[in-house]
Amino acid sequence: MTITSAHREHGPGHAWLDIGQDASPQMRVVVEREADKDRYLGLDCWQSTPLELAVEDTSDNRLLLGPNVVDHLKEGDFIKITVPQLAAMVEDFWPNVPISGRRGVGSGLVSSQPKKKNKGRDNSDAIRKNAAAFSAGLETENEEAPLENFGVGEDTRLSKWKLFAVVAGMCLLWIGAGVFAWLYYDELSALWGEEQSVVAEAQQQLPSQTSTAPVRDRAYWQSMLVNEELSGDQLYEAAHETSSQPDLLDISDDFLRLSAGKDHALAMREYAEIFDPTKEIATRQDAIKNPRTALQYYTQLSANGDNSVSTEIDDLCQLLKPKYYEDAEARTTFDDYCS
Repeated sequence: MTITSAHREHGPGHAWLDIGQDASPQMRVVVEREADKDRYLGLDCWQSTPLELAVEDTSDNRLLLGPNVVDHLKEGDFIKITVPQLAAMVEDFWPNVPISGRRGVGSGLVSSQPKKKNKGRDNSDAIRKNAAAFSAGLETENEEAPLENFGVGEDTRLSKWKLFAVVAGMCLLWIGAGVFAWLYYDELSALWGEEQSVVAEAQQQLPSQTSTAPVRDRAYWQSMLVNEELSGDQLYEAAHETSSQPDLLDISDDFLRLSAGKDHALAMREYAEIFDPTKEIATRQDAIKNPRTALQYYTQLSANGDNSVSTEIDDLCQLLKPKYYEDAEARTTFDDYCS
């Protein structure tokens, strides 16, 4: 099996895995790195237990890996990718594949890149000097300009009688307008009401004629994933809307995780139940049960005042207790959430 970039065909965050035989969309991959702990790539970060990750597409003998894999790796990382359905695996150095930026920089092995400094000449001093010179020029011009140049000299000033005539004319105009409005109030009100009804009818018809709904394809939902202004409720609704489409299941779980991260109670419970080994429910992904992830969100719900999760916490702690001296992961989880 070989790994190559799929940037030209599918954009940043995509890579091809050539398996040497017919590829199926139902195939999954398990990604493993060289590390003392958290060796396996999960839905959001590296974890201690393996997880079968979905692929985005297939082409002949190739599986298309999406941002859920590519965005966690950088060029030169030594990894092992296994396809459980074929009992096949490849060990190799990760090639140069641009990441999509969908996940935060710094996730997994990807390191943040420093911003480029401006290599041009620093001209801030010159700008300040020009601004000071410009201000000084304005002050000089204002000081030297004679008052007559602005139209308020002796020859151009209005006489008292002319000023009185102007003010009186304006007062008569306002009085005449008030009398006209009082005499024809009913007619003006009817005309105004008719115009308002016409405008309202036009506004009701306008959206159906001109508005176009956005195309909710994969690119649309990926752009929504990086919209940091979405609330927990909006992310939760997006998770359920995408869960009905098989090719968007990975994005649906991302929406659910982001909603849980904003303390959305329903999202936190559903996300915890995906990894809860005591729950036999259908999940949107073939996720491997992980008591630690489930306890993380259950305990957060409890800290937020939701006492209904106490049973789930007790059940998971009782499940971990017999493994305390046998499994290091179980012991660490028990100490963090049960003791």
